Amino acid sequence: MSDVGRSIVGLLACAAGAWATFAQAAPAGPPLRVCLPDVDLPPLVYKDPRQSGLLNRLLIDAGRAAGLEVSIIRLPSVRCRLALERGDADAMPLPAIPQYLGELEFPLLQGSVDPAARVARLQFVLLRRRGEALDWDGQRLGEAAMLVGIRRGVTTLSERLQALGATLDDKAASNEQLLGKLVAGRVRLVAMSRPEYLALKASPSGQQVEALEPPLLSTDLYLAVSRQLQGPARERVPAWREQLVRLRDSPGYQLPMP
Repeated sequence: MSDVGRSIVGLLACAAGAWATFAQAAPAGPPLRVCLPDVDLPPLVYKDPRQSGLLNRLLIDAGRAAGLEVSIIRLPSVRCRLALERGDADAMPLPAIPQYLGELEFPLLQGSVDPAARVARLQFVLLRRRGEALDWDGQRLGEAAMLVGIRRGVTTLSERLQALGATLDDKAASNEQLLGKLVAGRVRLVAMSRPEYLALKASPSGQQVEALEPPLLSTDLYLAVSRQLQGPARERVPAWREQLVRLRDSPGYQLPMP
């Protein structure tokens, strides 16, 4: 073969390789919709849609590396899960509790949730009115059937507090409303994630409450995917999860792991 022929063959081979790479990374169909709770969890997510939290960027960039276009939907937690049930959302970071394991697809390793596949870890704390004599030793609440407030739809907290014998008030639609109940004495304690508490600590209500140690609960969040998701996007979910783990601890993406 002449030098010109070899050059043409080489160019064609390079072009074919480039096309294969492009095809592998090209987005698979319409955007994959991830629902995130409409609350402040700095630096993971922010209620203000103009602020992009670390979790937003991690989900979008890992999707791009896996050939998925990812769009973020912001809704209250309960509506996020309803959107998953209706097929209006495709995925959501959630703890691996029995209710969700029965409804959604989690990353598994030998039949159990793969702990290495977490996308974030959250601590939840109990809050009391500042100076009030209510203690928490990590095992027992100070009073039997104590009334504890939580935000509506936070199932992880419901299970933990019910196991401790607490009576729940889960009517609050926002953390601001939840702190207002505590300050007004309508509940004895409230429980929320530490990032949510820190985001409100400087507010008028936040200055009147304090966190109890040790944490009430630490839980890992995993990428839970709707069983209704089908087609090319569904086929790329394993690669998306691999990219999440790869990027999670990289500079610029490191999430707080208490």
